[in-house]
Amino acid sequence: MTRKRGLGKAFESALQKKEERRPGKRARSILSNPTRQQIYEYLTLHPCAYLSLISKDMLTSIHTLEWHLKKLQEGGYVREDRIGGYRIYFPVNLVESEDIHPLHLLNRENHRLIFSCIMYHPGMSMKDCASTCDISVSSAVTAISDLKADNLITSVEDGRFRRFFPSDRIQGLIERSDAREEAFLKWLLEKMAAEGLEPETVKKETPIAIISVKYRGAAGSLTVGLNPWRTVLKSLS
Repeated sequence: MTRKRGLGKAFESALQKKEERRPGKRARSILSNPTRQQIYEYLTLHPCAYLSLISKDMLTSIHTLEWHLKKLQEGGYVREDRIGGYRIYFPVNLVESEDIHPLHLLNRENHRLIFSCIMYHPGMSMKDCASTCDISVSSAVTAISDLKADNLITSVEDGRFRRFFPSDRIQGLIERSDAREEAFLKWLLEKMAAEGLEPETVKKETPIAIISVKYRGAAGSLTVGLNPWRTVLKSLS
């Protein structure tokens, strides 16, 4: 039996048209993965944390983190920046450019300890800070110098002592975060809903919200920081 010319091409063309008409599968949501949910949750509560700190706190290898962080960046949930030798990460729309460097400082151990001492025990001297935080004077000097450069603390002369206090900038940073809180939550819920996660705010109590998530029959929840400065300062107390 002879085969009609062009039948192969016609058959191939018909198959192609059928494939084009077939409805496409919905793309898998970036946050449907439990590990990425945990990483995103962590970053909303510890914005501008650096890679090795995230790895240590989450008990996750650097290579695993890098892979999931790349997916979160591709999905538009997280951004990466570099400060000195640090690779830092923070949620999109939660952190503004003015917040990045000071939040990064407060994720570094010595800086965090010193700032906490000064925040909750204003008027401490350099020696007091080093002793209370159980770090060397040279480490305290470095941390205090960096915190002063970012205008997170200030100092006054008191005889032969220099005493340190939280700066007025802190209140301004808090107030700016307050103003962005609702917008961030609205953006996040809309983005998750567009990806089929069926998010619902179960509880909202500044500075966090608990969001229930459903995806293809599986259910879970996210505890999300809404206000980077209130979240960070609360963790210092």
